[in-house]
Amino acid sequence: MRDFLRQAFCLTIAFSLGALTAAAQSAPAPAPGADRQALVRHLDLAREHYTNRRLSEAQRELSDAADVLRTIRAPADTQPPARAGKQHPRGGRDVPMPGVLKRVEPEYPLEAAKQGVTGSIVIDLVIGKDGKVREPRIARSVPALDQAALAAVRQWQFAKPRVGGSPAEISATLVLAFSLRHVPPPTDDIDLARFHVERGDDAAARIALDRVLETVTAEFEDCLAARPKDGSAPVRIAGGTIKPPTKTRDVKPVYPAAAQRARVSGFVVVEGTVGPDGRLRCIRVLRSVPMLDQAAIDAVRQWEFTPTLMNGVPVPVIMTTTVNFTLQ
Repeated sequence: MRDFLRQAFCLTIAFSLGALTAAAQSAPAPAPGADRQALVRHLDLAREHYTNRRLSEAQRELSDAADVLRTIRAPADTQPPARAGKQHPRGGRDVPMPGVLKRVEPEYPLEAAKQGVTGSIVIDLVIGKDGKVREPRIARSVPALDQAALAAVRQWQFAKPRVGGSPAEISATLVLAFSLRHVPPPTDDIDLARFHVERGDDAAARIALDRVLETVTAEFEDCLAARPKDGSAPVRIAGGTIKPPTKTRDVKPVYPAAAQRARVSGFVVVEGTVGPDGRLRCIRVLRSVPMLDQAAIDAVRQWEFTPTLMNGVPVPVIMTTTVNFTLQ
């Protein structure tokens, strides 16, 4: 049962050995206490606003957080907290990062997928002289996913690291992101940025923050495109005076193979705004079936409707629709 989940979902590997640890090469010094508190505050507010679909406010808080990060002085040898015992040169900062020779994708645990558990796991590790992974440990945990991440990383194989031309052990950090969507949800990247801020790894925080800011900005612009040109709110269909738009193009959702094999069925309720062009935008899930949500969103994004007219003028309207998934 677990094998099919290995390939069934978007299991994004945010391969920080080439991103986060490389960024550590120019990582700035930890921000002063006040700046670090401001960063955390902006990120917490951004998460709250995004969760409540206040996209403009979320975008503003993320932009403010990015501004704070840009003011932090560089460079210094910021790195994750040291392990007890022997210290190792850090890949991507002290020495070149060896290439990956063998990469094993983690299996998405079935129960975690059914329950919609997602998130980014940060793993600190040592790459031995033989290129094998040693001492992997969870630095940032998603409990339902930790063991799957560790089991995969233990099987990775790197080129043999060298320091000063001689074989040597080095330390590194990587991030594995488990998601049921094509890209991890913005809240995962906000949480990841917050983790790196608290850890003092501001270069890695900047990578996660830039990614989430781009995602939220695109989502906000999508919603903005569905609003009336005069800036007023779209009309919500509540029965009676406004006739719901008629669908002119229907696209059936693709039933995820993993969900079928796991015998997951049900209906996903989504809300979106039908613009004057008849396209459904600014979509959000109101009733979730985690293994089916993304398939539902992918389908309704392709639907088209007749424009809704008020006084002969096309206006955007907010409507709710249901996408059913039935096992054959």
